[in-house]
Amino acid sequence: MTVSASITAPATSGPRTLRSPEGLLRASVGLDAVGGIALGTAFIVLGNGFAAELTIPAGLLLAAGWFLVPFGLALGLLATEAVLRTRLVIALVVFNVLWVAASVALLTASWAPTAPLGVALVVAQGVLIAGVTAFEVAALAALHRRSGAAARPARPRPAR
Repeated sequence: MTVSASITAPATSGPRTLRSPEGLLRASVGLDAVGGIALGTAFIVLGNGFAAELTIPAGLLLAAGWFLVPFGLALGLLATEAVLRTRLVIALVVFNVLWVAASVALLTASWAPTAPLGVALVVAQGVLIAGVTAFEVAALAALHRRSGAAARPARPRPAR
């Protein structure tokens, strides 16, 4: 499968742009950005205070938070670029899949969160990230189908 290195699409949002693969891709990456910033901020602000209630180590929450905030800001920039670089979005999809896998691993680790609130947090963020990633994959697939259809020569119609 070959994917073009970038797509050119307006960096606008709205109901009409969500109907195009570019619009869905921009919206998905933008949602990923907002989610990363929100989750990272929550981990930073609440990490030390809620680590015991979540039974998740405070250091893990803080490290994830300090990673997610700048990562989310970078995704926000990616979503608003005039030319959306699909290779970066593919890398984002791979990263998101690894994040969800790490969330599952965290739940199965010997030191896994045992408090219902900690388990709920890990499951909820994993499910949300998987959902956003599904939209990103769907948009990338639609772009690939469209670029493949545009590259194929039109077949001549049989004469009647």
